[in-house]
Amino acid sequence: MIHLGIGETQLNNLLSIINVHCIDHKSLKRRENEIAPIIKQNAKTSENNFLLEEEIGSLVIGEHSAAALKTDLEKVFQNKLLPKANQLSKLCSSQANERFNSTVASKAPKRIHYSGSASLGYQFWFAVLQKNQGYEYMSKVNKAADMSPGKETMKRAGKINVRRARKSVKSKPKECKTIRIKLKHKRLAKNVAK
Repeated sequence: MIHLGIGETQLNNLLSIINVHCIDHKSLKRRENEIAPIIKQNAKTSENNFLLEEEIGSLVIGEHSAAALKTDLEKVFQNKLLPKANQLSKLCSSQANERFNSTVASKAPKRIHYSGSASLGYQFWFAVLQKNQGYEYMSKVNKAADMSPGKETMKRAGKINVRRARKSVKSKPKECKTIRIKLKHKRLAKNVAK
């Protein structure tokens, strides 16, 4: 339910449409509270692994004194960040942030007031897991809770991850971006002409 970004009412409406017995809100809340620590722990582990990989990719520390470490950090800032100062000052691409914000918004829409309960934290941790681990996170959470990872859940996650990877590969090359921009200008020109 949290994974879908829907509440008890929407879930029971869906179940009633397909002629399946509705679930009591107390049962849903009890299950949510049961799985919450597992979700939070998996998300924190995922976040730490992601940050660690990012740090290792940008700086190998080894055994340094404080002065040597400071010197190495200054080199990193001068060699990696200073040349990108124009990019950073213009904030050229906030795509990763926008995508994450979109994921959080899909899990916890603003129209639903989740901030009044612990549910907002659960929604956020699900978004972190989805960003860092892809859609297979639900199976991993189920395994951590000593539940079946779900054959259909894993199958669906695999399909979504493949689609996501293909889309990512297609959208990264510079040529693809220029083509997208040209197509956008054509669409806009066509709309203005009407």
